[in-house]
Amino acid sequence: MSAFLGPIHFWMYDKILIKQRLTSKLEESFLQKSEIQEYDGIFTKVLDDDLEKIIDKDNIHAWLSSSVSKVEIRFAYVVKKILQKGISIEKIKSVAFSYGESFNKYENIQTLRDAYNLLMDILLDGLPCDVSISIVEENEDYLEFVLHNDIHKEFFKEVGLENKIYHEIRQAFANGVLKKYSFEYKNLENNKKMIKRI
Repeated sequence: MSAFLGPIHFWMYDKILIKQRLTSKLEESFLQKSEIQEYDGIFTKVLDDDLEKIIDKDNIHAWLSSSVSKVEIRFAYVVKKILQKGISIEKIKSVAFSYGESFNKYENIQTLRDAYNLLMDILLDGLPCDVSISIVEENEDYLEFVLHNDIHKEFFKEVGLENKIYHEIRQAFANGVLKKYSFEYKNLENNKKMIKRI
Protein backbone atom coordinates (compact mmCIF):
# COMPACT_ATOMS: atom_id res chain seq x y z
CA MET A 1 0.00 0.00 0.00
CA SER A 2 1.27 3.42 -0.92
CA ALA A 3 2.11 5.89 1.82
CA PHE A 4 -0.13 8.35 -0.01
CA LEU A 5 -3.15 6.23 -0.86
CA GLY A 6 -5.52 4.46 1.49
CA PRO A 7 -8.37 1.97 0.99
CA ILE A 8 -10.96 4.75 0.62
CA HIS A 9 -9.15 6.11 -2.44
CA PHE A 10 -9.13 2.72 -4.20
CA TRP A 11 -12.79 2.27 -3.18
CA MET A 12 -13.70 5.58 -4.78
CA TYR A 13 -11.67 4.84 -7.91
CA ASP A 14 -13.51 1.52 -8.37
CA LYS A 15 -16.88 3.31 -8.14
CA ILE A 16 -15.76 5.92 -10.68
CA LEU A 17 -14.73 3.18 -13.14
CA ILE A 18 -18.02 1.31 -12.65
CA LYS A 19 -19.93 4.47 -13.63
CA GLN A 20 -17.64 5.05 -16.60
CA ARG A 21 -18.15 1.45 -17.80
CA LEU A 22 -21.91 1.89 -17.60
CA THR A 23 -21.58 4.95 -19.82
CA SER A 24 -19.44 2.94 -22.25
CA LYS A 25 -22.09 0.20 -22.37
CA LEU A 26 -24.69 2.79 -23.35
CA GLU A 27 -22.40 4.31 -25.97
CA GLU A 28 -21.62 0.92 -27.51
CA SER A 29 -25.30 0.01 -27.58
CA PHE A 30 -26.76 3.19 -29.06
CA LEU A 31 -24.14 5.55 -30.53
CA GLN A 32 -22.18 5.49 -33.75
CA LYS A 33 -18.40 5.14 -33.56
CA SER A 34 -18.02 8.72 -34.81
CA GLU A 35 -20.30 9.99 -32.03
CA ILE A 36 -18.27 8.16 -29.40
CA GLN A 37 -15.05 9.60 -30.84
CA GLU A 38 -16.62 13.06 -30.68
CA TYR A 39 -17.34 12.62 -26.98
CA ASP A 40 -13.82 11.29 -26.44
CA GLY A 41 -12.58 14.65 -27.73
CA ILE A 42 -14.87 16.64 -25.45
CA PHE A 43 -14.92 14.55 -22.28
CA THR A 44 -11.61 13.01 -21.26
CA LYS A 45 -12.08 9.53 -19.86
CA VAL A 46 -10.63 8.52 -16.52
CA LEU A 47 -7.77 6.11 -17.17
CA ASP A 48 -8.43 2.51 -16.19
CA ASP A 49 -5.01 1.61 -14.82
CA ASP A 50 -3.01 1.18 -11.64
CA LEU A 51 -4.24 4.04 -9.46
CA GLU A 52 -0.75 4.46 -8.01
CA LYS A 53 0.52 5.40 -11.47
CA ILE A 54 -2.16 7.83 -12.60
CA ILE A 55 -3.38 9.75 -9.56
CA ASP A 56 -1.95 13.14 -8.64
CA LYS A 57 -0.40 12.21 -5.31
CA ASP A 58 0.11 15.87 -4.43
CA ASN A 59 -3.63 16.49 -4.62
CA ILE A 60 -5.48 13.20 -4.26
CA HIS A 61 -8.80 14.75 -3.26
CA ALA A 62 -8.88 17.15 -6.22
CA TRP A 63 -7.96 14.35 -8.66
CA LEU A 64 -10.78 12.13 -7.40
CA SER A 65 -13.25 15.02 -7.38
CA SER A 66 -12.33 15.90 -10.97
CA SER A 67 -12.70 12.24 -12.00
CA VAL A 68 -16.19 12.08 -10.47
CA SER A 69 -17.20 15.17 -12.45
CA LYS A 70 -15.76 13.74 -15.67
CA VAL A 71 -17.76 10.53 -15.51
CA GLU A 72 -20.94 12.21 -14.27
CA ILE A 73 -21.09 14.86 -17.01
CA ARG A 74 -20.26 12.41 -19.79
CA PHE A 75 -22.98 10.07 -18.55
CA ALA A 76 -25.51 12.91 -18.59
CA TYR A 77 -24.55 14.03 -22.10
CA VAL A 78 -24.60 10.46 -23.43
CA VAL A 79 -28.07 9.83 -22.00
CA LYS A 80 -29.30 13.07 -23.58
CA LYS A 81 -27.78 12.15 -26.95
CA ILE A 82 -29.40 8.71 -26.88
CA LEU A 83 -32.81 10.16 -26.04
CA GLN A 84 -32.43 12.76 -28.80
CA LYS A 85 -31.98 9.89 -31.26
CA GLY A 86 -35.49 8.73 -30.38
CA ILE A 87 -34.34 5.76 -28.29
CA SER A 88 -36.61 5.11 -25.33
CA ILE A 89 -35.64 5.31 -21.69
CA GLU A 90 -36.81 1.70 -21.40
CA LYS A 91 -34.07 0.57 -23.80
CA ILE A 92 -31.48 2.55 -21.85
CA LYS A 93 -32.70 0.94 -18.63
CA SER A 94 -32.46 -2.50 -20.22
CA VAL A 95 -28.76 -1.99 -20.97
CA ALA A 96 -28.17 -0.68 -17.43
CA PHE A 97 -29.97 -3.70 -15.96
CA SER A 98 -27.90 -6.11 -18.06
CA TYR A 99 -24.69 -4.40 -16.96
CA GLY A 100 -25.78 -4.84 -13.34
CA GLU A 101 -26.51 -8.51 -13.99
CA SER A 102 -22.95 -9.00 -15.21
CA PHE A 103 -21.47 -8.36 -11.77
CA ASN A 104 -20.09 -11.36 -9.91
CA LYS A 105 -22.22 -13.00 -7.26
CA TYR A 106 -20.91 -12.79 -3.70
CA GLU A 107 -21.97 -15.57 -1.36
CA ASN A 108 -22.04 -13.27 1.69
CA ILE A 109 -24.91 -11.09 0.40
CA GLN A 110 -27.81 -12.50 2.41
CA THR A 111 -29.44 -9.72 4.41
CA LEU A 112 -30.94 -6.36 3.48
CA ARG A 113 -27.98 -4.65 5.12
CA ASP A 114 -25.62 -6.78 3.01
CA ALA A 115 -27.46 -5.63 -0.13
CA TYR A 116 -27.30 -2.01 1.01
CA ASN A 117 -23.57 -2.22 1.68
CA LEU A 118 -23.01 -3.84 -1.72
CA LEU A 119 -24.77 -0.95 -3.47
CA MET A 120 -22.77 1.57 -1.46
CA ASP A 121 -19.63 -0.11 -2.84
CA ILE A 122 -20.91 0.18 -6.43
CA LEU A 123 -23.05 3.31 -6.82
CA LEU A 124 -21.21 6.59 -7.32
CA ASP A 125 -22.64 9.47 -5.30
CA GLY A 126 -19.69 11.83 -5.29
CA LEU A 127 -16.92 11.82 -2.71
CA PRO A 128 -17.77 10.89 0.89
CA CYS A 129 -17.52 14.57 1.81
CA ASP A 130 -20.04 15.49 -0.92
CA VAL A 131 -22.98 13.37 0.08
CA SER A 132 -24.70 12.09 3.16
CA ILE A 133 -26.67 8.85 2.95
CA SER A 134 -28.49 7.45 5.95
CA ILE A 135 -30.75 4.53 6.68
CA VAL A 136 -34.13 5.80 7.91
CA GLU A 137 -35.99 2.52 8.39
CA GLU A 138 -35.00 -1.14 8.51
CA ASN A 139 -36.99 -4.27 9.26
CA GLU A 140 -37.18 -7.89 8.08
CA ASP A 141 -38.87 -7.00 4.78
CA TYR A 142 -37.24 -3.80 3.58
CA LEU A 143 -34.54 -1.20 4.20
CA GLU A 144 -35.19 2.45 3.39
CA PHE A 145 -32.48 5.07 3.03
CA VAL A 146 -32.24 8.68 1.93
CA LEU A 147 -29.79 10.52 -0.32
CA HIS A 148 -29.46 13.88 1.45
CA ASN A 149 -27.35 15.62 -1.19
CA ASP A 150 -28.06 14.43 -4.73
CA ILE A 151 -25.00 15.47 -6.76
CA HIS A 152 -26.42 14.00 -9.97
CA LYS A 153 -29.04 16.74 -10.24
CA GLU A 154 -26.53 19.42 -11.26
CA PHE A 155 -25.14 17.34 -14.13
CA PHE A 156 -28.53 16.43 -15.55
CA LYS A 157 -29.67 20.03 -15.15
CA GLU A 158 -26.64 21.16 -17.16
CA VAL A 159 -27.77 19.05 -20.14
CA GLY A 160 -31.42 20.00 -19.74
CA LEU A 161 -32.72 16.67 -18.48
CA GLU A 162 -34.90 15.94 -15.47
CA ASN A 163 -33.02 14.25 -12.65
CA LYS A 164 -35.66 11.53 -12.42
CA ILE A 165 -34.24 10.09 -15.66
CA TYR A 166 -30.93 9.49 -13.90
CA HIS A 167 -32.66 7.74 -11.02
CA GLU A 168 -34.70 5.52 -13.35
CA ILE A 169 -31.47 4.32 -14.98
CA ARG A 170 -29.81 3.92 -11.58
CA GLN A 171 -32.75 1.86 -10.37
CA ALA A 172 -32.48 -0.45 -13.37
CA PHE A 173 -28.74 -0.89 -12.85
CA ALA A 174 -29.15 -1.56 -9.12
CA ASN A 175 -31.87 -4.12 -9.80
CA GLY A 176 -29.59 -5.89 -12.25
CA VAL A 177 -26.98 -6.14 -9.49
CA LEU A 178 -29.49 -7.31 -6.86
CA LYS A 179 -31.52 -9.75 -8.95
CA LYS A 180 -29.27 -12.73 -8.18
CA TYR A 181 -29.77 -12.12 -4.45
CA SER A 182 -33.59 -11.85 -4.65
CA PHE A 183 -33.64 -8.20 -3.61
CA GLU A 184 -35.23 -5.23 -5.36
CA TYR A 185 -34.24 -1.54 -5.38
CA LYS A 186 -36.99 1.05 -5.69
CA ASN A 187 -37.08 4.84 -5.97
CA LEU A 188 -39.40 6.55 -3.50
CA GLU A 189 -40.26 10.23 -3.02
CA ASN A 190 -37.97 12.94 -1.62
CA ASN A 191 -34.68 11.20 -2.53
CA LYS A 192 -35.62 8.12 -0.56
CA LYS A 193 -34.73 4.63 -1.80
CA MET A 194 -35.86 1.20 -0.73
CA ILE A 195 -34.32 -2.25 -0.89
CA LYS A 196 -36.81 -5.05 -0.33
CA ARG A 197 -36.97 -8.80 -0.56
CA ILE A 198 -38.66 -10.35 -3.56
